[in-house]
Amino acid sequence: MRFYTSVNSVNDKMCVRGFVNGKRFIDRVPYQPAMFMKCNASEVTKYKDIYGNPLKKIVFQGLQEAKDKCFQKTTREDYHGMANFEYSYISDNYPEDIEFDPKLVKKLYLDIEVSSENGFPKPEEASEPVTAITVSDGKRYFVFGLKDYKPHKENIHYKKCSSEHELLYYFVKFWVGFEVDIITGWNTKYFDIPYLVNRIKALLGDRESKKLSPFGVIRERTVQKHANLSVQTYNLLGVSDLDYLEMYRKFTFSNQESYRLDHIASVELGEKKLDYSEYEGLFDLYEKDYQKFVEYNVKDVELIVRLEEKLGFIEMVQTMAYDAKVNYDDTFYQVRMWDVIIFNALRKKNVVVPPKIKQPSQPFEGAYVKEPKSGYYEWVTSFDLNSLYPHIIMQWNSSPETLKRKNEHVTVNDLLNQVYEPDINDKESMMANGSVYDRTKTGILPALMSKMYQDRKIYKKEMIKLQKEYERTKDHKTKMLADKYYNLQLVKKIQLNSAYGAIGNRFFRFFDVRIAEGITTSGQLVIRWAEKKMNEFLSKRFGNDEKDFVIASDTDSLYLDLSDYVKEMDTKDKTEITDKLNLISQNEIQPYMEQFYDELKDYLNCPKQKMVMEREVIADQGIWIGKKHYVLNVLDSEGVRYEKPKLKMMGISAVKSSTPAICRDNIKKSIDILMNGNQEELFDFLETAKENFMKANPEDVMFPRGVNNLKKYADRDTLYTKGTPIHVKGSLLFNKYLVEKNLDKKYEKIEEGEKIKFCYLKQPNPIFDTVFAVKNVLPKEFGLEEFIDYEKQWEKAFLESVEDIVDARGWKTKKSSSLFDFF
Repeated sequence: MRFYTSVNSVNDKMCVRGFVNGKRFIDRVPYQPAMFMKCNASEVTKYKDIYGNPLKKIVFQGLQEAKDKCFQKTTREDYHGMANFEYSYISDNYPEDIEFDPKLVKKLYLDIEVSSENGFPKPEEASEPVTAITVSDGKRYFVFGLKDYKPHKENIHYKKCSSEHELLYYFVKFWVGFEVDIITGWNTKYFDIPYLVNRIKALLGDRESKKLSPFGVIRERTVQKHANLSVQTYNLLGVSDLDYLEMYRKFTFSNQESYRLDHIASVELGEKKLDYSEYEGLFDLYEKDYQKFVEYNVKDVELIVRLEEKLGFIEMVQTMAYDAKVNYDDTFYQVRMWDVIIFNALRKKNVVVPPKIKQPSQPFEGAYVKEPKSGYYEWVTSFDLNSLYPHIIMQWNSSPETLKRKNEHVTVNDLLNQVYEPDINDKESMMANGSVYDRTKTGILPALMSKMYQDRKIYKKEMIKLQKEYERTKDHKTKMLADKYYNLQLVKKIQLNSAYGAIGNRFFRFFDVRIAEGITTSGQLVIRWAEKKMNEFLSKRFGNDEKDFVIASDTDSLYLDLSDYVKEMDTKDKTEITDKLNLISQNEIQPYMEQFYDELKDYLNCPKQKMVMEREVIADQGIWIGKKHYVLNVLDSEGVRYEKPKLKMMGISAVKSSTPAICRDNIKKSIDILMNGNQEELFDFLETAKENFMKANPEDVMFPRGVNNLKKYADRDTLYTKGTPIHVKGSLLFNKYLVEKNLDKKYEKIEEGEKIKFCYLKQPNPIFDTVFAVKNVLPKEFGLEEFIDYEKQWEKAFLESVEDIVDARGWKTKKSSSLFDFF
């Protein structure tokens, strides 16, 4: 077994780390990359560009020569091939599928603590001492500290240091000896690593800080963390920083009200960071109780270890990297990853990727979402298209090298009504924006989509088989194999889902607005075609031309009102009705869908029919209050029957991270009563919910938000400008009073791009304003608890969120008063 853990070019050498037959290697090797240039048709060559034109191979004497030639403004567009030479090196040296052993790759979980005696320091300044460092390999914990501490667990090893200088020295010594491949932690990319590099450099010198890289090379970069915030990061050459916060944001596909470790650990593990609220702040804890201070530091690392045990993001990233043949941290960037995937796929056919040419920004049409008629519906069934955009690429054979031209004046409406006769010959297909493709040869993009989709099906099938076998045998090797196939199928799913994100990005090597827009407009046509045809089918079936049987449609989903079928049934039993609707879906609706998608394929001369629409949920009740705003009371989802109905919600405050958690839970309960209870139950529940809300902690009733443009709206004289968003106003007020009350050393200021919470205030109040925000907790020193407008918070955070849904059901949130109530 042979695999790399990192590949980076430095000057004229390629710096490579990895394993061969279980043994680690670290090399600086010379590399002679090859690029390609256009040549005459008469020259003998096996290499071609994506359009079939001949290319000649140019082998450079070394990396530096290749960089000099390929990165010159005057000549760089003459060279075809992969000019990011790390990836061509990997492709040259690892031409086959890469098998890897995750147990060999050394991971370190890291968390540092720094003094906040003089306020909370910025990592680029690293102005305050490092007071503790904890690292873990997942089993053992190694702590470097400055005071007396007695390890509170057997697997903790403590090194007491006489000074910060000594602490950093021993930490670097440990790091070098450990031979770390992957570093991870919560916000390591933007805080821990930059802080350590800058602090070690300041105290021990540049030479010592460079030891954090096995090659002695640290590359500094300024990156755009948020729209209005640039930050300093460091690449420790040879070590991959897989920031767990970044992985969590990228791979969980959900929004959280806060991305602080305390909140995420609570959501995922039901556990929080160590509480030290009995102290004034973290520096006060450091000064008065160093034992608990270190326990707090260790606990943070334990939480990251436990998150990885549950979520397995690191091994998934490794699987993705080896599948695409990129470095671990390249998996965060879909354009880069897809560029390399296509490069390797074409290379096997001696086809060379074109030069990367910067494209101008161009707007194009997106997905279609139907405007639903708000209201309450009974017996709703939804149908979903499988992996819509990848299958559109396959069906139309959409690819850069198959694109021939774009016919003008083609609209989705004209195609939907079939009033446009496609201007194509029998060897061409046309997408909904008029882009025309050669259908006689399979393009690289559809070929890749097809292979990935088939691979995922194979991996998923093998995963299910192994999972069943493990349940029977409890064999450890079987579980490891099942986990391997779980990661493989998940990687293919992520790659497929990210494909369009790359294709529609102007920085993608193969970006062409005609292709990107062709995919989205064809998506519009596909879902609207289904809407039109299903309305025709159901109107004819029930003899009702006035009714719109399609309640809603959204990108790749269709929601049908099948209550007319239920009216014909001789049963009121919901289980029996669900069974019958399932059979109707299988035997009547889905065969008709196959038929009308065949018609679409023929109409636009697609080489294949790839649109597969399958039944998703059967719900006895549904409520729509707008586009992408609905609730379904689901009895069956993809064949999984629920003993108790399960709520499916979209766009409702109960699933929005901008709604306070206490309200989200109660909104869900209210909707459950709305679907499965009665009006009196709802009245009683709302009364109790409000009583509990009024007793809740201030932070629990506040609105979570992300805050941006603090500088834009700040004003030196008036604090904030006219038209400042309410949560920005609250944040500026928080920062102002933090400084005025000399609390900025105890509490951190609100920074650009952070998650905050804000609330309305009753007037008059000590700050003479109507709103206030906090970063995490409301400091008691502000004396604002009694001025929080709980009544207004309740109205806006809870009541306004449920009233539209309750109204659509025909119910009420408040009991009506009558004259008899006075007697």
